[in-house]
Amino acid sequence: TLVYVRVRPLQLRGTAGDSQRALCIEASGADGLQTLVLSSGHGTDVASSTESRYSFHRAFESEDHEELADIIGSPLVASVLNGYNGSLLAYGQTGAGKTFTLGEPSNIGSRDEGISARMLRQLYREVEAQHERFAYTLCAEYLQVYLEKVYDLLSDSDDSPALSIREDKTRGVHAHRATSVVVDDVEAALAVQRRGGGRVRVPP
Repeated sequence: TLVYVRVRPLQLRGTAGDSQRALCIEASGADGLQTLVLSSGHGTDVASSTESRYSFHRAFESEDHEELADIIGSPLVASVLNGYNGSLLAYGQTGAGKTFTLGEPSNIGSRDEGISARMLRQLYREVEAQHERFAYTLCAEYLQVYLEKVYDLLSDSDDSPALSIREDKTRGVHAHRATSVVVDDVEAALAVQRRGGGRVRVPP
């Protein structure tokens, strides 16, 4: 498991006498990890400043989505094509940029296209490059975990009930009766992402 952090630019507000926060990303250490250093203080009073340090496999600040997809997504796509399960999870507080980073449906095809769509494009490029050696069947589901329940966002019903989680020898752990769509090309896969992304349930 690899853990990355993406930092939104901090906004320093107020006068020199106000509390301020700053961050820096240190170079990788002997353990291969990068350290994110958060400093907070009161104006220019160094003695009153505090420092917090957090280590990650990689820390990102100004990198764009294309670079993130290359660093984070490419190894994951390669691993999946080698037969391993792969997951890309985003975690953070509201407004931290999770959806923006993974991908908003409205940004597909634009400069701000998220990592997930870029990974799909790479996946299909790799499949096409290997079509003379292997035959692939790609299927897509679009699920949302909301209030500890799993919902099928590709269901024909706008009021579909929550799905149950089951496990069997053939499929392993899966959402029972989730809609599965065969996606023959990248455009079909992106269409699924647009459809599911447009039906995400949001808190009232």
